[in-house]
Formats: sequence, C-alpha cells, structure tokens
Amino acid sequence: MVERSNSSLRAVSLAMLDRAVMNDTTAIAGSAQNDSDTRQDYDYPLKDFDIWKHYLRPSHAEWFVISLYVIVFVISIVGNSLVVAYILRRKHLHTTVNYFMLNLALADVLVTIICLPPTMMVDFLESWLMGRFLCKLVPFLQMTVTLVSSLTLGAIAVNRWFVVCHPLRCSTFHKSSKSAGMVMAAIWLFSLSTLCPVAFFNELTPDFEGYEELSLLMSCGEHWPTLTYQAAFHTYYVTVGYALPLFILGVTYTKVFKALSRKEIPGFSLAGRSNCKCSDVEARRTNDNLASSRLPLNSASSIISSVTSNLYERPPSFTKEARPLVQTRRTSSMTRRIRRRISLAKSDKIVCRKCSAKIMLIHARKKSARMQVALIVVFGLCYAPVMILDLVRRAFGGFGSVNRGTIYFVFAVAHLLMYLNSALNPIIYNFFSAQFRREFRSTFRCFQTSNDNRQHTTHHATTGNYTRSVSLQSISSPSRRSTRR
Repeated sequence: MVERSNSSLRAVSLAMLDRAVMNDTTAIAGSAQNDSDTRQDYDYPLKDFDIWKHYLRPSHAEWFVISLYVIVFVISIVGNSLVVAYILRRKHLHTTVNYFMLNLALADVLVTIICLPPTMMVDFLESWLMGRFLCKLVPFLQMTVTLVSSLTLGAIAVNRWFVVCHPLRCSTFHKSSKSAGMVMAAIWLFSLSTLCPVAFFNELTPDFEGYEELSLLMSCGEHWPTLTYQAAFHTYYVTVGYALPLFILGVTYTKVFKALSRKEIPGFSLAGRSNCKCSDVEARRTNDNLASSRLPLNSASSIISSVTSNLYERPPSFTKEARPLVQTRRTSSMTRRIRRRISLAKSDKIVCRKCSAKIMLIHARKKSARMQVALIVVFGLCYAPVMILDLVRRAFGGFGSVNRGTIYFVFAVAHLLMYLNSALNPIIYNFFSAQFRREFRSTFRCFQTSNDNRQHTTHHATTGNYTRSVSLQSISSPSRRSTRR
C-alpha cells in the first residue's frame, strides 16, 4: 500500500544527499570555502527541484513500469465502468449475483482511482506529496476498498453455494435484490469500521532533520504505540482481507463443482430419475407399451379417424347385417392402445422438455462457476505478493539488510500485480459471458455510430453551405454580365 517504509527501509542517508548537492553547489549557492561553509550555503537555497534533480527523478526502467501502471489504469477504469453500465441498463440482470458483481466492479474502480496514483507516487518518488490530511485519509480508503473487493468475492461464493447445493434451504433472503443490498452495505460498514485505526495512526513525518520545509522529503506512515499493535493489526488485515476469503472461495466452489459434476440439482425432481436422457424415455416407451408398438405406423389423423368412424357406427340391432361382437371388442382395444400411445407421447415430450431445461441449467451454472473460479485464481495470484510483503514489513520487522533498490522494485511489481487484478476482472467477464461480450460490442458500436453520425452531419452541413454559395454565385452572375454589356 501507500504507507511509507520504516526508517530502516528508507536507505537514503543525509550524507548521500549532501554529496549529491555538493556536486552542484556552484549552481545552487556559489563557491564554498570549507565543508561547514558549504553546508551553510546550500541549507537555505536547497529547493524541491534540486531534490528532484539529484535524487528523486525516476530512472528509465522506472519510467517503463510507470507506463505499465498507466495502461492498467486505463483498462481497469474503462472495463469496470462498462460492467457497471451494463448491469444498471439491463433490468433482467438485476439479480442477487449480478448486484454482487456490480459491487465488485465499483470496488475495482475505486481501487484503481484511490490506490493506484498515490501508490505509484510513493513507489517511484519515495515521498508523500499530498499533505497531512490526505496522509490520513488515502491509506484508510485504500485498505477499505481492497477489503471490500475481497469480501465481495466471498459473498458471491457463499451465495452460489446456497443456490446450487442447497436450493431448498435457500430462502428468499439469498435470492432477492434487497438481500444483496443488505449484504453489500454490511460489507462496507464492516470494512470502514474495522480499518479506522489506520486513519488515527498515520502521520506525515520528515525523513531528515533540518529538511522539514521540503515536501519531497516527507513520509506518510503508521506510528503505532507499540510494534505489537502494528503486527496484530496487519496480521488481522491479511487474514480477513486475503486468507479467509481465499479459504471460503476454495471450499464453496469445490462443493459447487462436485454438485454440478453429478448432474443433479437438489430440488429439481424428474419423477425419480437421476440421469435425464431422451433415449431413456424411448426405452421406457418400448417397455411400457410393447403391444402398441406393433400397431401400423400410419399417420395420427388416419388412425384417429378410423377409430372414430368405428365408434360412431350403428349398433348391430339397427343394421341389416349385424357385425360380430369380436370386431367391436377389437375396435375398442385399438382405441385404448392409440389413446395410451398418444398420452405416452405427450408425457414423454414433457419429460424431454424438462430434461433439456435441466441440462441447460446445469451448463449455465457450470459456466458461471468457471467464471467465478477464474476470478478467484486471479485474485489469489495478484494479491499474494503484496499481502506477503506487507505482512513481512509490518509484522516481522522489515527486510533487514536487503538492498533499497531491490525492495522498492519488488514492491512496485507487487503493487502492479494487485492493480492488474482490477483490470483483468472485466476481461474475464468478457471471456466467459456471451452477454457481456454482446454488451461491450454494442457499446463500442454505439460509440462508433455516434462519431460517424457527427462526421456525416458535418459533411452535410459543409456541402449545404457550398451549395448555397454556388447558387448565390449563379444568381448574381447574370447581373454582372448585364452591367458589363
């Protein structure tokens, strides 16, 4: 995060700064007679630009990493904003899980806006430039939105586990949009309340004595009463914000995939069948109605018409030649068989429709589960380095005698990976969800169409002005000719 390292991490000595400035004392304060005179000369005219020039200016490699930060910033803002707009514009997407996805996208936008620029400033300038008030506010908001993002992933996992594995026990609380709003509000309140100590114990301090007036030599960091409190707080933060959500995600989605791999959805009953195939329906039809299968395979209309014609014939007492009783029994038997065959066909058609609905539901839930697992894997990989480094720095006393450049390079890469998670989430939505792909394409098409319409309108306006000018010239030309004559 943005908090400055301890004095042991800040491997810049006053002697290094003195030597850097002494190399250019002629430009800063003129010539000096001895060391004490030199120190006295450049103490006063030493300004922020001199510190930037001699010490804080990023190197070429750091500028390359800064360009990667800018790319991640743009992708994250654009992608997550499209996700938010898509969910809000489509009323049929106002479901519980999509509201959680909306909260996750909003948290990613806030992570990118609030966390990325200050973190980049501290990692490459190694100073805090935004004053004392923002030194207390920004780190608090950074840790809050990061915790909200991880807890939202956990809430999505628990919701999917209830819906897929326990639909009968899943009450309306887990399915209504109001319940999603209550859970999201609870996540935000919990994050804001438990991270308040960060705002109280963050302070802006000068790096060196005698340079308090220089804003480029100020650090923003936590100053706890004891190191034990600091270690306990950051252990709690890593546990609640990373380890616990990752554990919940792993357990719940393992159970979800086991339930979906059995092709069984609890509460979705199909008359005791565990496997739903239309071939099974055909086999049951053959076994249940073996006699009816011997009937001639005429069209249904011809069979029914023949049966009805036999049914409405006059009884034997009213005919000149009475038919045998066997013929009447045969006709009634055929009628029963045909009726049974038609009823079986209707029931089998209904069963096949239910089978198709069940298979489609299983496939949809599997696809959704795969998308959530991809989000979990990306979250675990992207947040692991920065969480481990923060825990080592805050809870275990720092990095000892490790080179300063190596430490800051590792922190810069770890922070870049953390913000890359926010940029990858909308890409994952686009890869796994056809609806998101269609929405992204339609959004870009609308943007392109609006630009084309503007160009078309401008072209017509220009053409119209040109036509009017030509017509005016044609009207005025005869008068000129007449005057010449």
